[in-house]
Amino acid sequence: MVMQKLAYTLAAYLPGPSETTPFWRRRSQCKKWPLTRALSCGEQLASALRFCHDEAFPGYRVLHRDVKPNNIGFLVGSGRLVLFDFGLASIWKRDPGGGRDKSMDEPNEVRPLTGQTGSLRYMAPEVAMCQPYNHKAEVFSFADVLWEMGSHERPFRDLSTDTFTMGIQKGVRPKCPKKWPPALTQLLGECWLGEPEKRPEMKDIIPRLREVLAGLEVEGGAKGSARRGSQGEARSPT
Repeated sequence: MVMQKLAYTLAAYLPGPSETTPFWRRRSQCKKWPLTRALSCGEQLASALRFCHDEAFPGYRVLHRDVKPNNIGFLVGSGRLVLFDFGLASIWKRDPGGGRDKSMDEPNEVRPLTGQTGSLRYMAPEVAMCQPYNHKAEVFSFADVLWEMGSHERPFRDLSTDTFTMGIQKGVRPKCPKKWPPALTQLLGECWLGEPEKRPEMKDIIPRLREVLAGLEVEGGAKGSARRGSQGEARSPT
């Protein structure tokens, strides 16, 4: 089997843990991950998951079941984000009842799949608690990865292995910085909802990410123009 070569994984390129990485090195690492870059990568990851959930095989969904930075990489040359390592993936046949009303089982039907599959800190509550689940579990995992790219911290880093399941069951979630756009904080909150059926679909997440990213780019451009104008006035002779 021949595969495209990766330049690096997301896990290897994100800022190191604050408690073990020298502050001068971490500061440099964090500068490489402004929120606009996190959102751009998040949009690409959402597109990959949408393809798995809705387009990969007619009549089926592909559940990756281990969405985390170690399984996300960037291609050599193009730098395009890719999702890989489908060793835990599950194929989900739509409408298994053979003609039943799809509104009864799509998109919110859950099935008794293997629990505690994947990596703990990127695991949805229903997976961690070995309850039936569906592709909406990956919406939760996606939000963890997006938050990590933007905040430069590991999700649930203050929870131990023993307290993680209890914490997320009680509604503990990563805190979004106050400086983040409200629309982004709102989106992540919806992705982290304890009721999977209330989480958005990946296809609906993509345009919302694009809107937030466009707003930040416009705001950044306006601030840049203001700074240049201010500097120009300061240099102009009186």
